[in-house]
Amino acid sequence: MKIPTAAFLLVLLPAAVLSLSFFDKHVVSGNSKSCHRNMRNINNEIRQCKHMNTFIFDPQNQLNTICSSGEEFVTSYSEFDIVDCIHDGRSWYPKCVYKEQSLQAKNIEVKCENGYPVHLQNLAKGPG
Repeated sequence: MKIPTAAFLLVLLPAAVLSLSFFDKHVVSGNSKSCHRNMRNINNEIRQCKHMNTFIFDPQNQLNTICSSGEEFVTSYSEFDIVDCIHDGRSWYPKCVYKEQSLQAKNIEVKCENGYPVHLQNLAKGPG
């Protein structure tokens, strides 16, 4: 039986390489608060309209070093503008429609692995 090379390589690649990173899923470094634009890559990855996603606006790239302490869970000292993108429940992939819900600036808590954020745990009160 002959196994296609592409299929064999996909089995060898770790899941993290095949999926979107924390930054792709949750961080917007520009000024675009457009849910339509920001959700496009996520929806293309899962081939459906994701029900909800939270985006963190980080125009100064402060999140690049949030996990530098070596701790597994870290709460930011800075507050970030947050927007929740909520699917309208009536549209279908690939033409997903979202309602934008902007939240007040919040501290965030992330889970870290190997010095990088991998999961948005919580919108939190400041550390301490």
